[in-house]
This record gives sequence, structure tokens and C-alpha cells, in this order.
Amino acid sequence: MAAPAVSDQLNGMLLATAENDHYSALCEFTNKQFERRFSSDLEQFYPLILSYWTNNQIQASVGFRAAKDGPLFLEQYLDQPAELLLNADRKSIVEIGGFAALNRAAALPLMRAAADSLQQLGFTTAVCAANRPIRSCLKKLGIELAEIGVANPELVGESRASWGSYYKSDPKVIAGDIAAGVAAMGSLLGASN
Repeated sequence: MAAPAVSDQLNGMLLATAENDHYSALCEFTNKQFERRFSSDLEQFYPLILSYWTNNQIQASVGFRAAKDGPLFLEQYLDQPAELLLNADRKSIVEIGGFAALNRAAALPLMRAAADSLQQLGFTTAVCAANRPIRSCLKKLGIELAEIGVANPELVGESRASWGSYYKSDPKVIAGDIAAGVAAMGSLLGASN
């Protein structure tokens, strides 16, 4: 197979759905990063995946699921629907998950682009099950988080084994205001392109 022409090189951000040619490669990238870090074998992926590419290579990816489209994966950990815990309109809530990056240099541009994209799509509140390193990174970026639950592995049923050592990384269910996150990252990382 010939190398793609320079004009066909993937550089920058790409938002993919299951119908997109790059979706399966993004799922594979996410799974490989989780396997490398947690010895996991993920079975489910988000319906939307935002990715950061350089020279036709995936550098980082993160998945999204709109709460209005159905149950969120993290609601398995909660004793009531996310919108009731957050006192928010379900249409305004988006779940973020499956964050994977080759390194921090790739992670930060993706995080900024994800926040900008979610705000442009009209979401106001992001929820995710974030482990200790992700929570620490968000805190360093100045993003205010509210803990709304604990990601208890006993609640994911038979898929628990596929997560490897992920649950040893202390995941918590957190929520944050997207506009505040955009502002915090804008102050720290500069204006988006």
C-alpha cells in the first residue's frame, strides 16, 4: 500500500463515529493504551471519539456519550441518574471516557480540543470515571471537580475482568462545568486554534 499523499496526512483533531473509517483504529488505539497501562481488554467504546493525530499517527483519543442518548456507562456506579445528582437537564450532560494518550504532550491539546468541542456542541456538564492520575492532571489545570460517586468494580458485572488493574487506580465518578474547564485551560494553555 502506498503512503498517503501529504494532503491526505492526518494532522490535528478528528471526530469519529462508528460509521467513520478511522473509528476502529481509534478503538484499537484506546484498547492498546489501556492494555499497556492496566493489562485490560476493553469490550465497549464510546459512540463518538475525538482524536489528535500527527503525521498520520494517533497521539491521543477520548470518547464521548451524550446523556440524552441513553444510559451512561458510569451510571452503573450511581444510585440515581446523573441529572438528579447534578440537578441538571439530561440533555446538557455528556460522559467522557476512554482517555488514552501516548504522552502528556499529546494529552493536553486533546483535552483542550475536547472541552472546546463539547461546549460548541451545547453541553454544559461533563461527567466521567476518572482515576487518580487523571484527577490530578485536571486539578493541575485548574479544573474544579465535584465527586459524585465511586467507581466500584463490583457494579460492572461480568465485564469487570476485562478492566485489568484499572480499578486499582482509584477511579471516582466526577462532574465538572465545561465552560469553567474551557476558561481554566484557556488561561493555562492559551487560546485554542
